[in-house]
Amino acid sequence: MSLFTEARSALWSYVKGQLTDKAEDAVKDARDYNKLEQDVRALAEQYQPHFETLSLTEEFDFEGLNAYLKAHLRQEVSACFNAPKRDQREAARRLMFNSACYYAGADTQAKKDTVQAYLNMVLEVVEHHFLEQVDGKEWFLCGRTVDETVDAVEAFLQQHATQITEQITEAIRYHGSFAEYVDDLQPPWSNKNRFHYRNPSLGFYGREQEIAELNDFLNRNEDILWMAVTGDGGVGKSKLLYHFCAQVNDRPGWKTVWLSTNSSKRLNEYRSWDYPQRLLVVADYAGEMAEQLGDWLSHLSEVAPSCRPERLRLILLEREPLGQVTPLWYQTFTSGRVRRRVVEDCADPANPCLKLEGPGDEALKRLVTDYARSKGKPEALTEDRLA
Repeated sequence: MSLFTEARSALWSYVKGQLTDKAEDAVKDARDYNKLEQDVRALAEQYQPHFETLSLTEEFDFEGLNAYLKAHLRQEVSACFNAPKRDQREAARRLMFNSACYYAGADTQAKKDTVQAYLNMVLEVVEHHFLEQVDGKEWFLCGRTVDETVDAVEAFLQQHATQITEQITEAIRYHGSFAEYVDDLQPPWSNKNRFHYRNPSLGFYGREQEIAELNDFLNRNEDILWMAVTGDGGVGKSKLLYHFCAQVNDRPGWKTVWLSTNSSKRLNEYRSWDYPQRLLVVADYAGEMAEQLGDWLSHLSEVAPSCRPERLRLILLEREPLGQVTPLWYQTFTSGRVRRRVVEDCADPANPCLKLEGPGDEALKRLVTDYARSKGKPEALTEDRLA
């Protein structure tokens, strides 16, 4: 059976169920169950000869079962069709079956199977009785609706089969991929703690030269480059990159992500690192993930360009600068002969280490002004106090 044949059958079953509900309401309103009781009684008479041929293992209390059906025809049996929800109708059928087995004395599986077969015939009679209340026009319209609906779905699927297949294939490929990993990385949220670099009440001032160098680093033609931004704790490394990333995110074709120690552990789980956009990756406290970052650069240098972003920029934030004494983070980053060669080849040729100094006096004054205003104390902003 084809997919569309199954769909047509399922949709028709649903429509028939809706018509049954409607017809049952009409019967219930008219209190006309006499014919239904006659039809069920006629079924029992027709089944009687077959019942007498049952084996001892299949035989059940036929009179007790029919007495139950007659007494509960208007409630438990009819609920199999007129309950408002599908799960309620299914529950009504289970309840009817259990009750029927009890009154029929069906205490073995063989007897229960025979009772079930008889109940199925009873339910067919009940359903047929309800559907007789539906006029021919409604049957015609519903039949045409089912056919038109399934035909429309079939035509749509055939017309867009290639596109749908590609979308499904892409979804499968995306699941568990490096692209999904990147998209799951949470951006740094704003933080209203006093003087926190992500506090939205505190502006970003100065650093024009540093922003220019970062832009030059971003715009170079090399596929893969890294650089370090170093400086004492609290000097403004994270704030600089936080605001630079906000600018980069506004550029078409670029995405920025921040790595943590935990998220960096998954960098080397993949065999392909392709991503549909250019990627700027910021590693704060880079020394804690220097080994993973070094391995990652090595892997990226070995795969085909199609297996990595069109352009990748990695920025490491650390306190110790590169100089006469090699800092520990850089030793870990470049450990191993192959990794050292790759790291050196991928370093920003203009300035692999941007050493950050503290903000100037004017920037500090403006930060203090922002803070005072955020606390509702602008009267504290006198020139004497800011000097």
